[in-house]
Amino acid sequence: MLDFTAVVGGRLGVKTHSGRTVLIEISHLGINGSFFKTTAEGEVVASHVDRIKEENKGRQVIIGVDHFDLVKGTLVKLQAYERFLEAHQEWKDRAVMLLLLLPSWNPSEEQKKIRESVMRVVKSIKDRFGQECIKVKDSALSVEETIAIYRAADAALISTFWDGLNLIPYEFTASQDPNKPGVLILSEFMGCSRSLSGALHLNPWSLES
Repeated sequence: MLDFTAVVGGRLGVKTHSGRTVLIEISHLGINGSFFKTTAEGEVVASHVDRIKEENKGRQVIIGVDHFDLVKGTLVKLQAYERFLEAHQEWKDRAVMLLLLLPSWNPSEEQKKIRESVMRVVKSIKDRFGQECIKVKDSALSVEETIAIYRAADAALISTFWDGLNLIPYEFTASQDPNKPGVLILSEFMGCSRSLSGALHLNPWSLES
């Protein structure tokens, strides 16, 4: 077992078996919440929000924001949405999932395969329940457009299998209208689920959840 001592500046000094002292600093990462709040309250975002709501009039807007990475759980999320529509077909005309797909650090060929798998499931959902119950955006969006999607959403479903660092839930939270905030639904295996106590937590491996 290694010995450690508190060091000035909030760091830990860990003494190794070789006699060296290694300094460890714990740094919490976050977002510039005031930037998201200010931008979300601006006229540009407001116009985008109005457009999104008009395009999806009469539907509850559920957003998913995922990178092209298998651990993000996109395919299982889509399967769960498809199962939900099977069990509650009255919602096929009352809900829409807006899926934002972002590049990842994975090799381009792997990202291409993931995208193809995702789009096959999306096509299946559209063929079964209608073209308007799910929409995919995988092209580059401006900051204002992204924040507008956050703000227009009735719910955000972020269901990664495991994720130590994911700032999207914080961005979503900071972009909300305080008078009518959206619901944040998080995987219980995300690091940020511990600090966002107001979110609903689920097991991303469970289609029933």
